[in-house]
Amino acid sequence: MNLLHYIFGILHYFGILIAVIGETHSFTKGSHMPLNWRNLTIYHYLLAAIFFWVGIEQHKANLILRNLRKDKTGRFMNSGYAIPTGQLYNYISSPLQFLEILVYMILSLILWQANSFHFITIWVIANQITCCWMNQEWYTNTFSNYPKERKILIPFIY
Repeated sequence: MNLLHYIFGILHYFGILIAVIGETHSFTKGSHMPLNWRNLTIYHYLLAAIFFWVGIEQHKANLILRNLRKDKTGRFMNSGYAIPTGQLYNYISSPLQFLEILVYMILSLILWQANSFHFITIWVIANQITCCWMNQEWYTNTFSNYPKERKILIPFIY
C-alpha cells in the first residue's frame, strides 16, 4: 500500500466519524434525544446480526488470503501470488470488497436518517466496484488457469 492510499484511508474514516457525529441528535446545537434501548426494533437487531455475520466473513476471507503464503506447517514460505479458494472466493474474485459494500449498506440502513452517510455509502460502493473490476482483470491476466465461472462482485450474477 502506498502512502497516499494510506492517507486517503485515514481521511475517509475521519470523514465518516465527522459525518455521523454531525448528524447525531444531542451533538448538534438545539437537539436532544435520550438514549432508549426500547426504541430499537427487530429490524435493528436483524441488521446488527447481519453486520456481525459480515464481519466474521471478512475475517475468514482475510485468513484465506493470509494462508496463501503459508506452507503446511504454518510458516510463511514466500511472497508470491496464488489463486485464493474457499468460502466466497469460490464464487467471486473480491469477497472483501463485496462484504465491505454490505457493511456500508447495512450501516446506511441503520443510519437511514443521517443523509450524509448515504453519500459515503455511494462513494464506497463506487470505489469497491472499481477495485473488484481491477482485481478480476489482474487475476485473469496473471493466471491462465483462473476459474472462468468466478464472478467479479455478486455470486452467480456479476
